[in-house]
Amino acid sequence: MKHALLLILAGLIPLGAGCRTARLPRDGSWADDDQAMAEALAYYAQGLIHEAELGWHADATRAAFERAAEQAPNQYRLQYSLALALLHQRQYDEAMATLERFSRRHPDFLAAKLDLAAFAQAGEDSDAAIRHYRAALALDPPDIWPRLDLARLLFQAKEDREALAVLANAWDRAPRHAQAISQFAYDHARLFLSNGEYERASAGFELIANRTPHDRLTPTFLLQQGAAYERSGRYDDAETVFLLCLKLYPRTHEVLNYLAFMWAEQGNNLDQALTYVLQALEQEPENGAYVDTLGWIYYQMGRFPEALEQLLKANRLMPDDPVVTDHVGDAYHALGDIENAMRFWEKSHALDPENAAVADKLNHR
Repeated sequence: MKHALLLILAGLIPLGAGCRTARLPRDGSWADDDQAMAEALAYYAQGLIHEAELGWHADATRAAFERAAEQAPNQYRLQYSLALALLHQRQYDEAMATLERFSRRHPDFLAAKLDLAAFAQAGEDSDAAIRHYRAALALDPPDIWPRLDLARLLFQAKEDREALAVLANAWDRAPRHAQAISQFAYDHARLFLSNGEYERASAGFELIANRTPHDRLTPTFLLQQGAAYERSGRYDDAETVFLLCLKLYPRTHEVLNYLAFMWAEQGNNLDQALTYVLQALEQEPENGAYVDTLGWIYYQMGRFPEALEQLLKANRLMPDDPVVTDHVGDAYHALGDIENAMRFWEKSHALDPENAAVADKLNHR
């Protein structure tokens, strides 16, 4: 063990903030700070040996790093090693306090703030992690990962405005990483969209769209962005995005149908909606959703026999869809066939008991 200790001591490199190498003066005596450094290095080397032989959880490992840290409070690697040993022993508060003391003494030392954030996450203390990442970003680190980590934590805390500002800043500070930042924002926007958090999704898609040339936005992206706007009630914005998509990619049948159905729901632009859905059906003639859109456009035009024909076809293609089933009931009702209208509304309500509009139709038959 003594031989291993000598090898480690001989190979030690500078340890961080305030580093200096202990040297023996010409008269053979040691200055106090050199003596402390020598002892710190010896304890640190001992701690490394204990860690290799016993592991981070061992009391001997922690004790050796603790003595090293006491002897050299301004050497970050020693403080970090002690904090790591404490964390492995589940002494979270003591580990954080060790790094916080160092950070207060060296407020411009970035690594301490980043490690504090990482330790806070290990301790499942998101608020503390956010606080320390904010402090780290105030030092303007060159890497983007602290910004992405902070944005992720802010999204989890539903602090979206700050999260998006952090991402925008990352985009400005590191344009060479634009693709990684865009992918990060896109992944979160898609997650929000799938969770039904449409306003949050809209904000994420908007950040990407505002910083990306139009011709680099894919049809899938534009469909998702438009859908988020539409589900948020931002119909004009949704229309703008869908029309942009059709300008760039005219045969995108999903967007042709989505925009046509949105207009049909609003009773707007029905002639153009009919043109669009027929173009979509040229590509997907047996798509039940597209057939339903066609039938619903006919319904909104007052062309009820044609509407019923198409809606019954859509119902055959999608027999368990509550919206299509509801539409069939509406078409029968418009034609005066109350019995069949009730039958389809009852089925629609059974498929989706939470639909208040269908329940209201049944209650006011």
